[in-house]
Amino acid sequence: MDVGGTVSPVGQFDPHAVLSPHELMWIMDEMAARELAWLRGSTMAQTIFTSLHYHNALELRPGMTAQDPRFEAAEAACVALRAFVLAFAKSVDLVYAAFLDTNGPARDGEDVWLDPYGIPLETTETPDEVVAYLDQITLWLEDRMEMEAENGWEQVVMRLRFRKVSGVQDGSDASRRGSTLSSFGRRVHRRARRSSRPRRQYPGHSTT
Repeated sequence: MDVGGTVSPVGQFDPHAVLSPHELMWIMDEMAARELAWLRGSTMAQTIFTSLHYHNALELRPGMTAQDPRFEAAEAACVALRAFVLAFAKSVDLVYAAFLDTNGPARDGEDVWLDPYGIPLETTETPDEVVAYLDQITLWLEDRMEMEAENGWEQVVMRLRFRKVSGVQDGSDASRRGSTLSSFGRRVHRRARRSSRPRRQYPGHSTT
């Protein structure tokens, strides 16, 4: 069933939007939920590929000059979201490669759907480069933004750190230890299956 077929997109995607920390958290959590839905057996077209931020990572930059009073907030939001999307894409890349292994943890078409519909998944950055970039961005945010629970930036940084550890660094560490991609994929698949997050319906591709 096409879970996004009955949803009418609202609004227009703006990669230059000035987003609040709470709006950033919503986008990050939605992307993570769609990744989990893919790991649980939904197609990429219904989950990961419904995020326009995933397809337009390089366009995530302020749409104003540095003289604009909103520039600092807009720059921080774009930097944080671009780092998250890059790590998200690398996580998908690593997991997809692990699932393609003939000795992998899941069967294509039964446990998971691996058809990328002609969209390239491989990113040019190595896992170590992505980890270093995430570290750089979290330090940059902590230096420039007030890290208080009330304003939400602390939670944004926590999501970046979680994405680094749970997605990219895990695959990078497995590679350095000489572990096979299939063993890494098994761990990812087990975590997805054990998750208590309820299944849900996902909006059409223009919603995010």
